[in-house]
Amino acid sequence: MTVRGMKEKLKKIFIFFCAVIIFIICGKIWRYVLVDDTKSYTRLTMYQLYHSEQNIDIAFIGSSHVYVSLVPEITDKGFGKYTFNLGTSAQRMDGSLAMAKEVIANHDVSHIYLEMYYGMASEKDRTQLTNTYIISDYMKPSLRKLTYLLKTSPKEYWVNSFILARREWTNFFDADYVKDLIMKKSSDSYKNHQWVRKEGQTAYYVDRGFATNESRIPEDTFWNEAAYNAIDVEHISDVWRDSLWKIIELCRKKKVQLTLFITPISESTIVGKGNYDSYVQEVRVIAGQAGIELYDFNLVKPEYFPARDGAYFKDEGHLNTQGARTFSQLFCDALTGKISREQLFFHSLEEKMLYQEPFVYGIAGPSVNEAEGVKYARMIANRDGGIEYRIMAVSEEGNERMIQDFSQNTEFSLPVEEHGILYVDWRMEDGSGDTTALQISY
Repeated sequence: MTVRGMKEKLKKIFIFFCAVIIFIICGKIWRYVLVDDTKSYTRLTMYQLYHSEQNIDIAFIGSSHVYVSLVPEITDKGFGKYTFNLGTSAQRMDGSLAMAKEVIANHDVSHIYLEMYYGMASEKDRTQLTNTYIISDYMKPSLRKLTYLLKTSPKEYWVNSFILARREWTNFFDADYVKDLIMKKSSDSYKNHQWVRKEGQTAYYVDRGFATNESRIPEDTFWNEAAYNAIDVEHISDVWRDSLWKIIELCRKKKVQLTLFITPISESTIVGKGNYDSYVQEVRVIAGQAGIELYDFNLVKPEYFPARDGAYFKDEGHLNTQGARTFSQLFCDALTGKISREQLFFHSLEEKMLYQEPFVYGIAGPSVNEAEGVKYARMIANRDGGIEYRIMAVSEEGNERMIQDFSQNTEFSLPVEEHGILYVDWRMEDGSGDTTALQISY
């Protein structure tokens, strides 16, 4: 090649690298003025992961049920090691794999506790990428990040995956939005990756991935929409299974101990689902094949954790501050052997329900069908049969009608636009016990 040819080639290479650098700089500027992550928990979590002055010995990985459940200051003491919470909202199993790779690459991890929330096992929509971006947006540039995005994003979404500002492009011409965002990002708390709790704020980031919520389920809450649909055990996704086995193999290769666990969910939710034991059996089979342990805290005896008590939950699926602190200590005691499995757990949800006195939690639903003008509902009880229900509806207009006289039927419907009071009386079919009355707004 001639000297002139060499110069031309070097010039083209120089121009290419300059273009790349300009593109990266512009991307960072666009992200700064367009992407509002000032309320992101994961931004703070990932920053602490990468900049921790202490080695992370134990990592808790999973969905939002993880980041609201395990308090580092309690788990540090309980395990006698430095612990870290890597839960993110709606974290898929391939997201858990990415988190496991990231913490192992940056720390000398001895133990990973992997949460197995049923809601992520059968998810099918791979075009809803918010739960992917929640993680990838704050991962450091690496081959791991590139692999994660390429595998979790369909090709037609790659532009949004790799150019964050593209997702918020419509805000480019909103001067007020841009000005307000720049002001928020100019604050010391944002620059220093600190969460400033505002007066009256009940949900906020605390430390090392743990975010708390001081709300609670109101005592008069009888409707539970989360309980209406059964767990889709028949369609557990191949991605979920494949990612779980990759986590298992990764931990074996890196000599990291792995334990599976399930956080407590409001008892009315898992009872209302109706097939919780079927899902747990699927997880137990995998744990048995892999030779690892599973701790299901939905099977804890009520004297150790009262999962029926709304005071421990912010909603039908997530613990609040009180619940998290209680559960964190229980988790440590169980995993360190201070309380034996036999002492702490039932073998199944069915066994747990039969251990307790007959009880009606409320109503699963409503499931609204706008086309039919009907909302469907179902009574939730800790018995599959043997309980009779009498249900009467009194509308706001004062119209009274009997939906059903005493019957073991649990399912009923209401007009979508109708509101009022349901009067529910329930009793045991065999005549034992008294009749219990419930008044439920609808």
